[in-house]
Amino acid sequence: MLLIGVSLLGNGLPWQRAADDPYAFVPEPENTVQIACVGNSDLYSGFVPPVLWGNQGYSATVYASARQSLTKSYALLERVFATQSPELVVLETDMLYDHNPQEREMPRVLARQTRAKHLGQDMRNLASVFRQTGAQVTPGDFPSIRRTHGYRYSTKVTRLAMPDYMADTGEREQIRAENRKAADRILQLCRENGAQLLLVELPTVTSWNAARHRGVAEFAAARELEFLDLNLLYDQMGLDGTVAFRDAGNHLNVTGATAVTAYLGRYIARQYRLPDLRGNSRYANRQEEWVCYRRFVNGNI
Repeated sequence: MLLIGVSLLGNGLPWQRAADDPYAFVPEPENTVQIACVGNSDLYSGFVPPVLWGNQGYSATVYASARQSLTKSYALLERVFATQSPELVVLETDMLYDHNPQEREMPRVLARQTRAKHLGQDMRNLASVFRQTGAQVTPGDFPSIRRTHGYRYSTKVTRLAMPDYMADTGEREQIRAENRKAADRILQLCRENGAQLLLVELPTVTSWNAARHRGVAEFAAARELEFLDLNLLYDQMGLDGTVAFRDAGNHLNVTGATAVTAYLGRYIARQYRLPDLRGNSRYANRQEEWVCYRRFVNGNI
């Protein structure tokens, strides 16, 4: 059994590759995810579940991939709710302005789901190997997306001359009808499963502005949803935008992501009052992952 486990790890399972980031959730034990987060690469670059655990004791998982659409996010959440009972779903609102046609997106979603079905059995087999061999989490496991629950770690710094990209022009960018409908389906799915929905926009210089903020704010108000736009809160987060991104302002690096996660954790604690799970033996692995993640980061920054 140990040899099989080593072989699986050595060959590289699909969840270790960037194309399959959304399926980092497959090996999560049933009913251990408090917060399910869906979005695109802005989310997997900007939100760090181990940091949230370390600060607030909340168990969160990121279900995100590059250019992820609302349609794909809905399909992922359906699978999440089959084995998990998250109290809160965080939806990254950059997807509301996505232009992936639904008819082109669904075949990819269905293909991913088919792969995930087979992957799930592989992961259950591998989890059994780890239980029987008593394998422990170590700093060497990072920055595996499995150990970071979907977060993609990067220390790269691209220095920016920050533009005033959130200057209010009084304009509003309307959300396309197709995307409004897809977002409403996600809202309905959350309500049917007893989860609250929080809309969040992570800092991104290249794809966000005041007109989009106003469009989402209007959408949220009409549905009585909370909307947190972190692009308006650099000072409150203690975020220096000139050194917080790994590229030209689209994706946060680990320094930026840590600041964002710290602020978002405090916001969630105030607004939703979820139970702190630190000390609960069912989540011992989350604590081990946090300790090792912190050691890994401290040794690489």
